[in-house]
Amino acid sequence: MLFHLKILYQYLVCGGELVKNLFCFGDSHVSVFNYIDDQKVLKNTKIFVTMVPGATALGMVNPNSKTNALNIFYSNLVDIPKDSSLLFMLGEVDCGFVIWYRAQKYGIDVKEQLFQSINNYFSFLKVVEDLGYKNNNIIVCTPPPPTIKDNQKWGEVANLRREVKATQKERTELTLYYNEIIRSLCQQRGYKIIDTEKEFIDPKTSLVRAQYLNKNPLDHHLDNESASTVYIRKLKMLGFN
Repeated sequence: MLFHLKILYQYLVCGGELVKNLFCFGDSHVSVFNYIDDQKVLKNTKIFVTMVPGATALGMVNPNSKTNALNIFYSNLVDIPKDSSLLFMLGEVDCGFVIWYRAQKYGIDVKEQLFQSINNYFSFLKVVEDLGYKNNNIIVCTPPPPTIKDNQKWGEVANLRREVKATQKERTELTLYYNEIIRSLCQQRGYKIIDTEKEFIDPKTSLVRAQYLNKNPLDHHLDNESASTVYIRKLKMLGFN
């Protein structure tokens, strides 16, 4: 499902309180912010989500990508006030599937693709800045760790990704490397970051902590109820209450 935004004001007045808007963009994993908004735990924040399932960071410079994510994001961004707070969550599809698939099928080096993915991502964010948004109002969220286990064949996404031979550990290590570069670039660009790596990764296994796995074994997304507590805490640290 695509959430199209036609928002004219950054703030809503609700019950006499000034309510700050947060506009989120990403692949299907960004839906956790819909869950947070539905729970109404952030009393003075209203969250709007533009979600494009399957969207990749690699595709953020391609107006003809299969998901059409670039055009969808752009069409919504032009309608949002330029002093708004924006959050972006991309990279899970890249690190968990696309990079490995292209490496197997086309022989393209994994690290080369990782750098290209991040370059495309941050090229898109520069376009966002060029639209008039302030760099310190741009928030980049680290992608969640891979949850699909080795040789897992159940679940729609696991079935679609079954051709990829990379282990869960390899996919997780790539995600952590991805996060490392994202942290550095966010600091250089003056972007804010929501970094959930320490919370979601079990230091004993170097894989996703079991407590954050979805209660539905067919669903590769993190569990909204448990994962949202991490995101809520991070949002509060950035001033969203």
